[in-house]
Amino acid sequence: MAALVPGFELRLPGLPALSAAKSWAITAAAVVMPTVWVRDLSLLSYLSAGGVFASVAVVALVLTEGVVPGGPGFHASTELFRARGVSTAIGLFSFCYSGHAVFPSLYSSMGANKKQFDGVLVVAFSAVLAIYTTMAVGGYLMYGDETESQITLSLPTNSVCGFAALVLTVINPISKYALTMGPVAMAAEELLPPTWSPFWWSAASLGLRSALVLSTLFVGLGVPFFDLVMGFIGSFLSQTVSVILPAACALVVLRVELSGTERALNAAVVLVGVACACVGT
Repeated sequence: MAALVPGFELRLPGLPALSAAKSWAITAAAVVMPTVWVRDLSLLSYLSAGGVFASVAVVALVLTEGVVPGGPGFHASTELFRARGVSTAIGLFSFCYSGHAVFPSLYSSMGANKKQFDGVLVVAFSAVLAIYTTMAVGGYLMYGDETESQITLSLPTNSVCGFAALVLTVINPISKYALTMGPVAMAAEELLPPTWSPFWWSAASLGLRSALVLSTLFVGLGVPFFDLVMGFIGSFLSQTVSVILPAACALVVLRVELSGTERALNAAVVLVGVACACVGT
């Protein structure tokens, strides 16, 4: 939004005027705050569905920008493989596929349709793979080495496609933030004493969920280099949670039930995860 409305400034009492980037970050936190207060995931599913459509629309707009008259086309100077970018690529790739923390909440919210959970995962990961691959290849062919850490930042704001893509990119995280933070908030709520009255328990829950949003805001304002930070999180944390630990737990908990081939495959997953985590970090 800072690229769309660079003149937007928040003026807080006793403080100098904030930059457009910081002003929009605070505004975004205020917008998503009420969605985090909602504890019913079935209500958030409708909001999340809007984010899915927004993601598909952003891909379509980016590709359209490449083919419209006056657009950059798909002829930028590119490299098929660059060794120095492998570590960052591993981290970013891991981060993009590390939504496992949401799975227990999704599974429990499916009610009588829990048997369809495996199919939902296959469809979801296939769709994500198609969207990410299309966006990555198309964006790199359009801008080459000039591609920003987020492809939408490379789009011109004076074009219809670029403007619409930026707006949808802003809306997209708002639609998914609450669903992503839900498991974290629920885990924090487990620390609250069950003996508290419903009023004080609800008040404390509201405070915890608000604190999570504020902590995200402070990290966003204080930590630069978005792509490197996401790469580090993907390599160090996401590989551990999404790749290494599930396979390692399967080896320990289900070691009697697993066949020799399954044990070998799980061990291979653990080794690959450790290697990716080390190289990426």
